[in-house]
Amino acid sequence: MRENRRNPVLLSLLAAALLMAPVSTEVQAAEAAQEGQAAQKSGISLDAIGGVRTGGTVTVSGQTQLPEVIVKVLAPNGTNVFYDIVLADAGAYKTSFTLPHGAETGTYQVVAGLGGTTASSAFTYSKRDNGEGGGSDSGNGSGGTESPKPGPVTPEQPGSTAVVTITARDIPKPDKDFITLQADFGSGKSSGEVLLPANLAELAGDTPVQLVTTFGTIVFPKEALAGLAAAVPAGQTAASLLVRIDRVSEDAVGKLVAAWNKRSGGAVVQAAGDAVDVRIAIRVLGGDEVPVQSFAESLTLKLKLTAVPAERNLAGIYSVDASGQAVYAGGKPDGSSIAARVEHSSRYGVFTYNKSFTDLPGQHWAYKVVKELAGKHIIDGVSDTRFEPEQEVTRAQFVTMLVKQLKLTAAKPAAFRDVPAGSWYADAIAAAYEGGIVEGTGPDTFAPEQIITREEIAVMMTRMAAKTHAGPDQAPKADFADSGDISTWARSAVDKAVHSGLMIGRTDDTFSPLEAATRAEAAQVIYNGLLVFPEQIK
Repeated sequence: MRENRRNPVLLSLLAAALLMAPVSTEVQAAEAAQEGQAAQKSGISLDAIGGVRTGGTVTVSGQTQLPEVIVKVLAPNGTNVFYDIVLADAGAYKTSFTLPHGAETGTYQVVAGLGGTTASSAFTYSKRDNGEGGGSDSGNGSGGTESPKPGPVTPEQPGSTAVVTITARDIPKPDKDFITLQADFGSGKSSGEVLLPANLAELAGDTPVQLVTTFGTIVFPKEALAGLAAAVPAGQTAASLLVRIDRVSEDAVGKLVAAWNKRSGGAVVQAAGDAVDVRIAIRVLGGDEVPVQSFAESLTLKLKLTAVPAERNLAGIYSVDASGQAVYAGGKPDGSSIAARVEHSSRYGVFTYNKSFTDLPGQHWAYKVVKELAGKHIIDGVSDTRFEPEQEVTRAQFVTMLVKQLKLTAAKPAAFRDVPAGSWYADAIAAAYEGGIVEGTGPDTFAPEQIITREEIAVMMTRMAAKTHAGPDQAPKADFADSGDISTWARSAVDKAVHSGLMIGRTDDTFSPLEAATRAEAAQVIYNGLLVFPEQIK
């Protein structure tokens, strides 16, 4: 599935635009009206904002042709008071936030859009001597005045952004395997920013850095830190590494799940933890940002997991692209959290994917295995409703399962004349061949449609174990009544596969090395790999 990533330059463009203060409210109103009309023609509009008061709800809405909209609101002093990414629904978008008690008086600027398509507007908030406050929209609508409700002054209102700065002097010594940094965003926050030293890679050395925030944890390996250091523009000695994490609203998550279930092929998708927008950038002197969309090495993202115990193994972390499509990133539950390796700035969320098949009832020995592998998107049915557990497996089908398990990719096509470029298995075979997991059946043939035997599976699985440095170098001889039927080239692999728990005999005293493997058996072997080598599988 190809991901449609959102334009990472948008936020820096928004920030730059919003820092340009208007000469007067009247001039701003005229300009905002013109911008709103032009933006509506180009794909987005902003509705009028009126009746603003402290402690009250400010609603930002409009019409759009975009799949999602980034909304940002800045106070008169230029600080960010609200940020959200809203999925469009039937050509419209809507989000809201609370204007804090004690909010600064003046003109608040609003920008909504995605990429080069934006609309801007503004509203004013004033507090009169007798305690009354009012607001007026200076875009394409009118406002009014209302008396604010009395209440304590507090900066921790929903919609506000917490900023935590960690300097070089704050970097602690490694604790066990990590350098752990803490960023507490406080209560009532929907967004948080962490500013880190741009030379964090130099300060950390070979030790991974674990950033623990209120909204989740991110682990940076040394290769990723080196890549971020390389992204700092030349001469920018005062630059900082910016990590921004924004909570996704329950409304946006609900809409995503509803749309996903309509196209899930019968699987039941449910929210099972937190959903956040993760953005990493280099902030240079003056406030400009250089977005970092892809990472030199995968980061580990840990989010809160709320799935019930029976469905914990069906949970995973998914990235969500601009069109609302969810892509499985991985998922390793650990207590009340779940972790996955992520490769780019994106929206991430925790969901369960519960897939059932009509020909695989709950009492079938492979039911649990197939359900969990389907939840990890390693294995599929032959249709939306059928799995065909007794159907024989081809070499191409089994290799595809292995590649999905290991998340392998290839730098170039495999040179097999019977593997056509563009075929559904071409990329998987190329990745497995390049990774040393498979070989051809001849100098230039792979036989992708040939039924795979149990001894061939043993060879592929032990090569996989060797690749992850998890398999035994030597193993005692597996003693079966039909051991003499095992091919010489597969003898050691069968011994290692049986000894490590990857495979068992088809019966108590037979291995059936030359027999075809079924889809249920193949699923069990892949599942065994997850159990035997859990730390090595992504």
